[in-house]
Amino acid sequence: MHPSNFPHAGSGGAASANRAKQSSAEAPSSIGRLRRWVLQRGVLYGLTQAPMIALMVGFIFKWTTYPLVTVFVVLPTVILLPVWILYRRRVSDDPDEPANRFARIALSAVFPVIVFDLARIPMHYALGNVFWGTWFDFGNSLTGQPPSHWSSLAAGTLLHIFQGYVLALGYYILFRRATLLSALLYLFVGLSALYSWQFPRYVILGPTPLRWYFVIWWAHLWFALTAWAAPRLDTAGLRARLRHPGAAPAAVGVAVILAAVPFGFVFWRAGSWQFPRQNATDARAFTHVGLRPGQGVFVADRDTAGEAVYRMTFRLGPRDYKNFMGTAENLGAARLRITGDVTDNHRPIAFCAGTVPALPPATAVATPATFASDVRQMDYTTIRVTCVGPATALTALSKAPAAGLLEVRWTATATLDADRDSAPKSFGGNQAETLIHR
Repeated sequence: MHPSNFPHAGSGGAASANRAKQSSAEAPSSIGRLRRWVLQRGVLYGLTQAPMIALMVGFIFKWTTYPLVTVFVVLPTVILLPVWILYRRRVSDDPDEPANRFARIALSAVFPVIVFDLARIPMHYALGNVFWGTWFDFGNSLTGQPPSHWSSLAAGTLLHIFQGYVLALGYYILFRRATLLSALLYLFVGLSALYSWQFPRYVILGPTPLRWYFVIWWAHLWFALTAWAAPRLDTAGLRARLRHPGAAPAAVGVAVILAAVPFGFVFWRAGSWQFPRQNATDARAFTHVGLRPGQGVFVADRDTAGEAVYRMTFRLGPRDYKNFMGTAENLGAARLRITGDVTDNHRPIAFCAGTVPALPPATAVATPATFASDVRQMDYTTIRVTCVGPATALTALSKAPAAGLLEVRWTATATLDADRDSAPKSFGGNQAETLIHR
């Protein structure tokens, strides 16, 4: 029979083909899905992670200064973030989009930050871990305030809270649902591995003890578990209980106390334990530093503009010491000035003077890779001092049948810088030296 006698079969096949084509056209392409993800989550994630970008660029890798990248990267997001959230709420029809539930995830992100530091408090007592040590570095790098002082700790604490908060916020933005697996992979394994690589390589000076790695992984484990559990606290039953008279203020009060505990602990422990230990350690290091002349007074030039020029060397050290945590460091020195004279049988033949504006410690000039060797090399520092006197005195010494010993008298002052404290120190001495002709 002719196919034209079955019109419904042909038209039905054509309709099926049309429906297939329509479904294919309506199905989002890979580019469409990517664009949707970028608009719904990618842009918001990037804006919230600006503080971490600043940390990487300005503090860890030091591609530029921390204050500069904070001004040009972080501060603009203070304006751009709320603008983008309001825009997405206006155009979005997806209730699961993070912009449409930003208040809820912003509240959930508070809890992992608190638990992260609460979990580290026992490790301070068990392992002697000073988990707030890097906070001083954050504050010093951003504000330029002295390291290991209250001002740097206060600024660094705020930065630490902000950084932890945006990391938790970023997790809730990236993942549609907070599952235990995603929290462990992203916040526990991912962040722990990242910090275990970055900080020992680019930030921490000197050997990194195993306890540091343990505490990092331990704290991020609790960070991840709390990020997974926090959204599950928001239940209808809990909301109903919070509507009871006085329940909401009491809950807020408990939350504020819990939030204050880890950071209050840091400031209490810094004042009652860290600073006293640092002060005592620094004071011991200051007493051990000496300044001594090298062997001999060297003739550098027999006659320069009617004067004789001599060279002497002094050695400052030992500058190495162990800080309050037992980590190797060395002292810095500023405004070191040496003065003195050289006499022959109580007759002055030269007057000496030398100034060194600054001798920075290894922490200021070394990298993590070179820190250990730099500390050893900088244990003793050689300082050259010029002495000038009349050429006639040198001529008389040269004609003498046998060169005798010269008397060198000298004094010096410097400001010594340690882990926390600075202190002025005076040096002085009187000893016999030989005149050495070159």
